[in-house]
This record gives sequence, C-alpha cells and structure tokens, in this order.
Amino acid sequence: MKVLKGLHVYIYKHDFIDSLSPLKDVENVTIIDEEMPEIFEADERFPAVRIVRRNLFGAEYIHAEPYKKGNYAFGGRFIYTSDSRLRKISKYPIPLHDRDMSLEQH
Repeated sequence: MKVLKGLHVYIYKHDFIDSLSPLKDVENVTIIDEEMPEIFEADERFPAVRIVRRNLFGAEYIHAEPYKKGNYAFGGRFIYTSDSRLRKISKYPIPLHDRDMSLEQH
C-alpha cells in the first residue's frame, strides 16, 4: 500500500461534535494533492484528506474530504495553516466535507 504524504493543517471547528464525521476526534489532517509537497506522512493523528475541485456556476470550488470512501457533505468545519505552500490551492480556509451521509439513520 502506498504511503500517503502531504502537508499537515489544522481543523477549525465549533463545539458541536458531529457523530457522522470519521474525523470527529482529530484536530489536524494531512492534505494529499498533486499541488502539495509530500512532506509529512498521514497517520491516525493526521488522517489523509484529498482536495476535490469542481466547477460551480462558472467558478472553481474546492473542498477537502477524507481519503476514506464515503458520501461526504459539509459539516461546518474548515482546514487551514499559515504555511505559504497552502496558497497554491487556496488563499482562504478550505471547507472540510467530513459529514458522512451514508452513516445517517433513516
């Protein structure tokens, strides 16, 4: 299995703990993206997230979501770091889509 490496960043969150988030117990993640340097290994303390790029209403929209398969939606948290290498992707905090809707009870 390939070792995932990227850049460690902080999760900015509110007090609400989302039981549908696989990242609910972590404070940092590792961004894995072709534009990110492969500096740090992702592990349990710094799980891997991928950058997803979409075109919405004629403009690029990016968000991050866990590397683990799931049906993710925005859960109210953002990722960011003061490390200037993140600016290759975004000048602003990146929405973290970590609420796994496939875990929702119907």
